[in-house]
Amino acid sequence: MLCVLVGELILTLSVTCGDARSYRGDLLAEVKEITIPLRAAWNVPRTYRAKRAMAEIKIHVSRHMKKTEDEDIWIDESVNHAIWSRGMQRPPRKIRVICTREEGFPLEVKLLEE
Repeated sequence: MLCVLVGELILTLSVTCGDARSYRGDLLAEVKEITIPLRAAWNVPRTYRAKRAMAEIKIHVSRHMKKTEDEDIWIDESVNHAIWSRGMQRPPRKIRVICTREEGFPLEVKLLEE
């Protein structure tokens, strides 16, 4: 566990197996790096593959982040560009994303910058 004192706010970061909890402002945020396999997108007709890949991202994130009924999922535009970069017929086989949960906000899915 790493603790940093910034003014009157203590930032705490603990990392275990790609799972991190940190303070962003006054709210506790849960952050996970996830590799999402998109193989199910290749089991549909060619013209539906990118759309199915986006649906697979929502399914995978809701399963692994234990989404509740009242939470929404917000997918960043960069993830959308990565899926559609080679057209609708050839989405990537897998994609690495960062998922963030904050109290009172939807689950955020952003592309992992490597």
